[in-house]
Amino acid sequence: MMQFFERFGAGALRWLTIGFWAALALLGGLRLWQSLALRPYLLEVNVQPGPLYLTLTGAAQLLAAGLALAAYLSRWRRGGQAMRLLAALWVLGFWIDRTWVATSPAVRVNDAFVAVFLAAWLLILWAATSQQK
Repeated sequence: MMQFFERFGAGALRWLTIGFWAALALLGGLRLWQSLALRPYLLEVNVQPGPLYLTLTGAAQLLAAGLALAAYLSRWRRGGQAMRLLAALWVLGFWIDRTWVATSPAVRVNDAFVAVFLAAWLLILWAATSQQK
């Protein structure tokens, strides 16, 4: 499997990794911003588990993705390990949220796709950081 990633190219893996973390940081920032900007509306329509949860999870996602991106782009010797740890924590938090908080049946429809996508993403991250010095 690693031979595929080696043929794919370190540059492509690098840009995929940077792009994915940047997208996660952007989505976390948007969630944070929207939960703060639309707080009165969210309270009015009684969104569950509530605007505070959305604010905290958006901030956590923005922080985790920003730290992982900074660790990956830095010349820090342990940057790859830090990014792997943050990726594992992000995936764990994502599945906890999806399993116990998001109780809508509509969310559960694409669980198989999400699991395959996240597994592929983790493989790309591990391949990208294994080449990092």
